[in-house]
Amino acid sequence: DVEMIEKKTSASLNVVQMVTSKIQKVPEPLQEVLFYAACLGSSFDSETLYLVWNEMTKNSDNSRKALETYLEEAVEHNILEADVRLSKYRWVHDKVQEAAMTLAHTASGDGIQFSVGRVLLDKFQDNQLDGSIVFVIANLLQSGNLSSLNERKRLEVVKINLKAATKSVACSAFKSAAKYVKNGVELLPDDAFKTNYDLAMELYSLGAEAEGCIGNDFDMSIYCDGVISHATNPLDKIRCYNVQLSRLGNTQKTRVAVRLCEDILDELGTFKIPRNSLAQKVKAVMALRKIKDVQLEILHALPLMEDHTQLATIHILNRVTSYATLSGDTFLLILASCAMFNKTLKHGLCPLSTSAFTTIAVVRDAMGNFQGGKVFCDQALSLLPRLDSKSDLSRTYFISYFFVKTWTMPFKNCLKYLQEAYKAGIESGDTESGCWGIAMYIMLSIHSGTSLNSIITDIQNYYPQIKDLRRDEQALHLQIYFQACLCFMGLSDNPTEMSGEVILNAEKFECELRSFESKIALMIFQSLRSFLCCIFGDHAKGAELALERGNAYFRITAGCPPAMHDTFHRGVSLFDMARRMRRAKYKRAAKKTLSTMKRWVKCGNPNVVHMLKVLESERFALSRDKEKACVAYEKGITLSIRCGILQDAALANERYGEYLLNEIKDPEKAMHYFEKAIIHYKDWGALAKVDQLNDKYSKNWKVPCKIEINE
Repeated sequence: DVEMIEKKTSASLNVVQMVTSKIQKVPEPLQEVLFYAACLGSSFDSETLYLVWNEMTKNSDNSRKALETYLEEAVEHNILEADVRLSKYRWVHDKVQEAAMTLAHTASGDGIQFSVGRVLLDKFQDNQLDGSIVFVIANLLQSGNLSSLNERKRLEVVKINLKAATKSVACSAFKSAAKYVKNGVELLPDDAFKTNYDLAMELYSLGAEAEGCIGNDFDMSIYCDGVISHATNPLDKIRCYNVQLSRLGNTQKTRVAVRLCEDILDELGTFKIPRNSLAQKVKAVMALRKIKDVQLEILHALPLMEDHTQLATIHILNRVTSYATLSGDTFLLILASCAMFNKTLKHGLCPLSTSAFTTIAVVRDAMGNFQGGKVFCDQALSLLPRLDSKSDLSRTYFISYFFVKTWTMPFKNCLKYLQEAYKAGIESGDTESGCWGIAMYIMLSIHSGTSLNSIITDIQNYYPQIKDLRRDEQALHLQIYFQACLCFMGLSDNPTEMSGEVILNAEKFECELRSFESKIALMIFQSLRSFLCCIFGDHAKGAELALERGNAYFRITAGCPPAMHDTFHRGVSLFDMARRMRRAKYKRAAKKTLSTMKRWVKCGNPNVVHMLKVLESERFALSRDKEKACVAYEKGITLSIRCGILQDAALANERYGEYLLNEIKDPEKAMHYFEKAIIHYKDWGALAKVDQLNDKYSKNWKVPCKIEINE
């Protein structure tokens, strides 16, 4: 609303004019004090103000008592608010501070601000530059002609900007950090990497990290090239290598990223990844066989890792595990995670040690050893208090409570930890781990029976943040789940095609996903198509998709928990087609899904017990054992309701209703289960499915009208 914006803008300008007029009426010495106070930011202490005021003015009475009198007068005029106990003051409103600064512009221009900055630069020692004063000095100095300073002073300004940039990164203010780095770099001498090596390396490395976080690839590359070409030690390159790896992984260039990791490890000389795939497999299998459980007492007695080369090696190996997971390279995942584990035991603990244990846990889960995976996962979680790192907590939580814990505890119990992973990642600046945390939270929400409306709201809240952080892989996952939710809710013309408002052309979209080196997004897309086919009863298409993919989701994604539902949905469609077509290819594939479910339940997975019972009922229906089929269906329904996964409870009721209607020939009882299915689908938010059931079976209701569910 342009008119509304203009009104609000006009009102704001009027406020500034009114306050400016008010300040102009106070005595001139007080105006002078207020201007210098405005230079110090939104809040300030009287001691800092005195340093500036005493240096900048030529008044005869420059005593601290005189300044206190002026400040008390400003408080009386409602210009400032005081915390007398701490001798601190703040402006009653930012517009009041703006008005004070306007007075300075009309009087002496920006030159005074630059002079104030120089005073503060001279008065504050390096160890005193803490808190907001760093930003104040950096901003004031940037307002003037820095070329007038000698080289020593310019280097001091560079250090001020470096401190401001570092603090900005700590607050996740990456755009501000990039600005301060740029200001500092412009003041460096041409031979900075020779004469001021440490300062130049730190500034350029921080610049690469900041520009990488805001997606400015051009400036990021300039900073990275500067560091890598001038570094005298491989360790000095690691931060910029890390920035390059983040960008490669985020743009689905996982193979290129792995090759860069291999080159970095070769340069460090601490671990060798075979370039030959067969050699990788052999080395991975041998390494995994040597992994043994570690007693908790021994683990906690390990010293902290101090060898910087080994720390860098662990960091790069952790990157390899991420790219191996995304590309579905299980043997590379095993090799890198085993190397991290062994280096932790040999060289000590570091923040990434927890990743060594959680990735070993993921591998064990993928091999069906859920309890073994749980042991390693619990050990990783027990290390978090000692390591005391939010970034480590974020990474450990999203791996533990998505890839590992979901195989031994209910889905719903894991959700809050994934939200905490997001929060800790964003707060620590580890936006990669944070965004994975929330992407996995959304993913697990839909499989835990969370209402579709809630999921849509969450995606709409988080997706813009993830895009702003340039986390494209995680944003892509949210995009796919968003389209699936819209299909279930009836906001797509052809729901089983996974197309609509978000994904305009499913076939073209899938072709694009196939071109990516990262395979997880493709697996998600294909599994959701099977999900939609199963829910909407297109079992012919669902069975064909199941035959095409087999258990690829579980195999490629190293035990990603949605593989449970993927196996279930494939099984339902395959059993349906086996019963209708009586073809061996459907029967064989269906029985494989049933065997997988049995194995998972036997290993202690609580999330698939109801799925197993529903698939058993489908098997009994296939073998025409009506009595056992009915008992199994009812048990499956009860278990589905008990675990609170609404879509599974709805599907179980619907499948039993169809069996009663078509095989038992009991339409009255069948309608009872169709009605319960409609209730559960509606509670979940799948209104398209509610309409489908009403349209399909309304002729069978006792009263010839659609079932209406009270709100």
